[in-house]
Amino acid sequence: MSWFRKLSALWRTVITVGAVTVAVAAGLFYWIVLGPGPTDFSSGPRVALSDYRGADPTGVPPELARAGLVVRGEYLARAADCAACHTAKGGAPYAGGLAFVLPFGRIYSANITSDKDTGIGSWSDAAFLDAIHKGLDDQGEPLYPAMPYASYTSMTDADALAIKAYLFSLKPVHSEVPEDQLSFPFNQRWLLRVWAFLFNSDKRFEPATTRSAQWNRGAYLAESLAHCGDCHTPRNLAFALDNRRKFAGDVEAGWRAYNITSDDQSGVGA
Repeated sequence: MSWFRKLSALWRTVITVGAVTVAVAAGLFYWIVLGPGPTDFSSGPRVALSDYRGADPTGVPPELARAGLVVRGEYLARAADCAACHTAKGGAPYAGGLAFVLPFGRIYSANITSDKDTGIGSWSDAAFLDAIHKGLDDQGEPLYPAMPYASYTSMTDADALAIKAYLFSLKPVHSEVPEDQLSFPFNQRWLLRVWAFLFNSDKRFEPATTRSAQWNRGAYLAESLAHCGDCHTPRNLAFALDNRRKFAGDVEAGWRAYNITSDDQSGVGA
């Protein structure tokens, strides 16, 4: 019967190792995927923007509320800092080609001028919203999250389309951008669908009912349009924002983004 005891011991070992592996995997999944959202630290209920009874925290400031669509779009494009990523050194504004040097390769920003061949001139409103909210191009192919769609996803349709109107009011620039240079498996775009499923909420901004109108306005600007966390919040093992260390500072593409939390010593609290 010694063989039976050995087999039983082996089976118990396999079960134990399997259980530990599952527990570790579940713990990692919880820690990485089910982490807090960008404004979960504030606690309290949130409502859809259409149900919010306070001042609208989205859009332009009151002094521009009656301005034309393009003027409002110009303000919002600056708030969203579109030019910073979509303008190469010495290149035309919004014509793309800026290189992001990452640990697993190089990504180039897209041409977002209204050129129909090399830019987004042929994009419909729906395609533009898909890029902003879902991280998909006009062919339905996933974009790399160097485009901060996981933050932009909370932007309202109205604000996104105002930005599109502004971009389309500018002179189109015919400019081909270089092909991305990424190592395997990061060059497999289909994997980005899994990443987006796990880390992009695809939800519009929801005001916090227990917070002031000023707080909600600031949250919309910081979390969505300005996407501050995309540089100032460290990333987890899946390269998504780790909101447990929100705004604690990080190094992104060789640049030091400092701690902008309210800490008096290492942040901006003082």
